[in-house]
Amino acid sequence: MPDRLYRKKPGGFWYAWYYDDSGKRVCFSTRTRSRLEAQRVLEERERARRRRTERAPTLRRALERMLELGAFDLSPATVAMYAQKGGHLLRLLGDRSLADLEREDVERFAAARLAEGAHPSTVSKELTCLRRVLRISFERREIDHPPSAVVPRMRARYVPRDRFLTPHQVHRLLEHLPGRRHLWVLLALYTGARASEVARLRWEDVLLERGWLRLPGTKTSRARRWVPIPEPLARALAEHRRPEGPVVEPWTNVRRDLALASEKAGLERVCPNDLRRTYASWLKQRGTDSLVVARLLGHTSTRMVEMVYGHLDDPAFERAVSA
Repeated sequence: MPDRLYRKKPGGFWYAWYYDDSGKRVCFSTRTRSRLEAQRVLEERERARRRRTERAPTLRRALERMLELGAFDLSPATVAMYAQKGGHLLRLLGDRSLADLEREDVERFAAARLAEGAHPSTVSKELTCLRRVLRISFERREIDHPPSAVVPRMRARYVPRDRFLTPHQVHRLLEHLPGRRHLWVLLALYTGARASEVARLRWEDVLLERGWLRLPGTKTSRARRWVPIPEPLARALAEHRRPEGPVVEPWTNVRRDLALASEKAGLERVCPNDLRRTYASWLKQRGTDSLVVARLLGHTSTRMVEMVYGHLDDPAFERAVSA
């Protein structure tokens, strides 16, 4: 067995080294000038490492447990987001024991994701996912270090997207989508529904005669809401009406298909949230109060409407100045 004790200078502290479970060499100071005491410190460090490794879960298991048991206070959409972020964590960090995860590993992960072209806000959400996983293990005493010792703080400045469509652009987009997808687009456009809300809408929640429908509110518990049905949407719903069941068929490639249709129509790339933003912007451009728009979108305050969703067009500014 090789000697794993050494000194950097004569008469100084003894240093020791060992290999962790991933095969990485770990060096540390024993803080003693006694070789016998240094050997004892090394053996205790290895025993402690083995104990931590035995009780600490792997990253994959910890992620699965967090999604199954540790996300009960999160919306289904947020849980799905964490599942996606966890995939990138596993891909680059590997399925290692949480006891062996070090700050340098996480910093290299963040650098690798940025080099892949991921937006800083996306990487920040991935680190938030990892922080939640580590916090659960720390509170269960499976690891000895708090999440702050491993996961660096990453502040990503949020730049809201200001895209909304004109009626003419919506018409061009629909021309390049299959007819069976039109109702999906019109629901998002004329109710401000999130993509997950459109997917989960059922005919039992559509009161066509009264002119209202109830969105399931997948983001938060308060997002479940009733919204009026505008005439163009009412006509489309009447054509596809069923007594029960989902209003639209599953559309798993909605982002890809909207992007392709946008390209064919000669438009800037359209994503599902652009339809929701268009709904809010059209309302604001017609003078609707921000609080009303916020309630229709499922928000509890006007902050997101004013910062992200409610964009005014040139005529709105011209009317304000002329008044």
